[in-house]
Amino acid sequence: VIIYRDTVHGVIIYRDSAHGVIIYRDSAYGVIIYRDSAHGVIIYRDSAHSVIIYRDSAYGVIIYRDSAYGVIIYRDSAHGVIIYRDSVHGVIIYRDSVHGVIIYRDSVHGVIIYRDSAHGVIIYRDSVHGVIIYRDSVHGVIIYRDSAHGVIIYRDSAHGVIIYRDSAHGVIIYRDSAHGVIIYRISARCDYIQGFSARCDYIQVFRARCDYIQGFSARCDYIQGYSARCDYIQGFSARCDYIQGFSVRCDYIQGFSARCDYIQGFSAQCDYIQGFSVRCDYIQGFSVRCDYIQGFSARCDYIQGFSARCDYIQGFSARCDYIQGFSARCDYIQGYSARCDYIQGFSARCDYIQGYSAQCDYIQGFSARCDYIQGFSARCDYIQGYSARCDYIQGFSARCDYIQGYSARCDYIQGYSARCDYIQGFSARVIIYRDSAHGVIIYRDTAHGVIIYRDSEYGVIIYRDTAHGVIIYR
Repeated sequence: VIIYRDTVHGVIIYRDSAHGVIIYRDSAYGVIIYRDSAHGVIIYRDSAHSVIIYRDSAYGVIIYRDSAYGVIIYRDSAHGVIIYRDSVHGVIIYRDSVHGVIIYRDSVHGVIIYRDSAHGVIIYRDSVHGVIIYRDSVHGVIIYRDSAHGVIIYRDSAHGVIIYRDSAHGVIIYRDSAHGVIIYRISARCDYIQGFSARCDYIQVFRARCDYIQGFSARCDYIQGYSARCDYIQGFSARCDYIQGFSVRCDYIQGFSARCDYIQGFSAQCDYIQGFSVRCDYIQGFSVRCDYIQGFSARCDYIQGFSARCDYIQGFSARCDYIQGFSARCDYIQGYSARCDYIQGFSARCDYIQGYSAQCDYIQGFSARCDYIQGFSARCDYIQGYSARCDYIQGFSARCDYIQGYSARCDYIQGYSARCDYIQGFSARVIIYRDSAHGVIIYRDTAHGVIIYRDSEYGVIIYRDTAHGVIIYR
């Protein structure tokens, strides 16, 4: 046993080589470091900054707690689990790399995101705005539900099926491209398919915004978030990413921009654990000597270890810091130096949770697309469809809307542009059935007692008007 006490600087060092225990206490800075090499345990406590770091190399566990900012980070490398909790902002992030699961919860904004890469599933829920998005890439299914506006969209790309329902306006659209079927049903309207004059098309929504699914014109996309910020999931524009932290600092986990890393310490010093910049390390000792605590010149520091290492607590000289990790990494908790932050991910990406740097956000998708949920960049929105058309539901860009019809006409269902809306008809309700595979169109207006049947394959048209007792067969 060796015990060292410096009452002037308030330092106590206890070393028990028989049990492989080292305890370091600095009452001036409120720091305690405990190391048990027999069990592979390191505990670091900084009462001044309310920080506790616990590392158990035997079980591959690291726990970081910052009570000042309400942050807890738990990492279990044996089971591939990372848990991040920010009680101040109401954020919890759970990542299981073994099973490919990521869960993000923001209780302040009522957002939950669940991603299961093993099964190709993404679930997004916004309880504040009543939105749920479900995507199953394995089976090619997307479900969008907006309970606030009574909208449900279901798309099954494997079977070529799209179902759109707007309960507020009594609209149902069913499209089966595999069988060439379109069924459209709507209740009381003047010209609902066209929409009110203030908007081009109800499905398109008001001209002030590109698309209801995209969101209001004040923002690019509801899923993306307000235009003032890149992405609601990413956070406000004043900061790069809520998970990353405010723009004034690179990363909340990393710390304020004035310093490289809160764990590393203030910018005035390389590392709080290392000590102030005027000396290499408080633990190493004053700059006028290599270090009394360090010991003989043949070694950099007795506690640090041999001269081949910068610091025993820091680790080998090839590493910046044992707690930080190898020099190839900025910080063990942060991750390899090639990455900004282990939790953030490799440097090639801004943030692991966000995704590769080639993409704005992993949840959003690759940079080639604006948003994974939205779809590839070649399209405005996956739900909307390819960029060559305004909206998959609307139809190809060569026409305003597939349901509306080709751009040469106001609306295919409405009829030729010479008429405002013959089929659209009266303000009662209409049922339209279209089977392009067999060339069949059926139109029924129950309010006026009209039925029109057309079979282009057999060249047959039947018109019946029960109100006036008329039947025309051609």
